[in-house]
Amino acid sequence: MSIDTRRARDTRSPPTPAPARRSVARAARSATLAEHSVARSERSATLAGRFTARAERSVARAGRSGTRAERSVVHAGRAGTRAERQRLRILDAAERCFIERGFHAASMAHIAATARMSPGLIYRYFGAKNDIVRAIVARHLETDSCPAMQRLNTGEDFCARMLEAFECWRRRDDPSMNAALILELTAEAARDPEILQIVRSKDQAVSKDLTVAVQRAAQEQGTRLSREAASVRAVVLQCLFEGLACRVVRNPSLSATALRPLLGKVIAALLG
Repeated sequence: MSIDTRRARDTRSPPTPAPARRSVARAARSATLAEHSVARSERSATLAGRFTARAERSVARAGRSGTRAERSVVHAGRAGTRAERQRLRILDAAERCFIERGFHAASMAHIAATARMSPGLIYRYFGAKNDIVRAIVARHLETDSCPAMQRLNTGEDFCARMLEAFECWRRRDDPSMNAALILELTAEAARDPEILQIVRSKDQAVSKDLTVAVQRAAQEQGTRLSREAASVRAVVLQCLFEGLACRVVRNPSLSATALRPLLGKVIAALLG
């Protein structure tokens, strides 16, 4: 072997020990895993950003939907108010026609002309004239029944309520409190079974509330009345009330002042 060959062998690096090689391999793998983790983190961040963007778009869409829903509610409220105004306008016109022409002679065309609207528009709210009558009776029931009856606690309350209605009928300043209309509906009920059913239903509701009011007022005077006894007295009071409606038509010059003393005594006797 030559001297040069020996020198070349002497200058080579000594072999790396096995443990060191394993450490280097582990470090390389750790670096690779770290790179993969970074890549996964970046992908996760990208996905999170996409999800956030989607969520923001969903919130924006929900906000727009909420705004549309709110606008729909407002529009529906306005439409409901407008429809109710139209219904009241038709009922007011119908009451005037029934009073002036009578129920039978008042046609849907007359009601439309009085309400200043087309007959077709009236049929959007009421299918027939009897539907208008039913609505008028229901409106009278709201004013004549529960709210008024709950304020009747004494015989004087009954007397005052009757005379108040009498004066309102006599002045004819309230279409919903018109004696002629009451008599017209009663007369039509004798001819039309459907109208009879409508009027009878109202009468029964008023009688029920009036019976309770009679018991309450009688107890205020120190008298306990059974339901049957109070019911009979309620019928007599209804006769007095409806009789005043007839009387105001026949004798409109009659005043409530002239009626008050004797009417008060009659009511006190009924409740005693």
